[in-house]
Amino acid sequence: MGKKRGFLITFEGIEGCGKSTAVRSIHQYLGNLGRTALLTREPGGTWLGESIREILLNPPDTEDIDLTEEAFLFCASRAAHTRKVIKPALKGGYDIISDRYLDSTFVYQGVAGGLENDELDYLNRIATYGLMPDLTILLDLPVDEGLSRRRGAGAMNRIDKKAITYHSKVRERFLELADMQSDRIKVVDSSGSREMTLKRVKAHVDRLIQQVSDRKKKK
Repeated sequence: MGKKRGFLITFEGIEGCGKSTAVRSIHQYLGNLGRTALLTREPGGTWLGESIREILLNPPDTEDIDLTEEAFLFCASRAAHTRKVIKPALKGGYDIISDRYLDSTFVYQGVAGGLENDELDYLNRIATYGLMPDLTILLDLPVDEGLSRRRGAGAMNRIDKKAITYHSKVRERFLELADMQSDRIKVVDSSGSREMTLKRVKAHVDRLIQQVSDRKKKK
């Protein structure tokens, strides 16, 4: 009998919400539970994805990237990421912890950017090969607090530098998605201490593991 399929757990949120800390901590937490986990990110995860990441976040000052180009670049990175990293690792029994996945495209290039949801849904279905996360953690905090954290962390990229009205739309859209897909997307308040945020995240991860265990026992 082959290895059991792992989980795909994705993290989303506005800039400065604490994703980088959370994904590293949950990766270590799963390892402590005796599970084999892989930490990855979008855009990125592959040679193509990392190259696209640099183009998207730090383009030359003389270049501009419009929303359509942006959406295709993100989805090209996602397609390579899903095919070359996520699907093989899941099949091999790894849990995948990904810093962003398909929801970011609906938010950043969708309502916050202006592209139609049906167009983005079509692109995402191709780019993900129909693969949906088992659990998505949406780390949420006020926009001004998130941007303050980003400024305190050092260099600001092209998206960080957008107007606060844009970042407010991003937050609103993430919360709308969470409301529409509450079975998958769990909102975690990340405005407090790091310890409290991680405690809340771990509770959702533990619940996912327990739910799968319970289903197996019923078979």
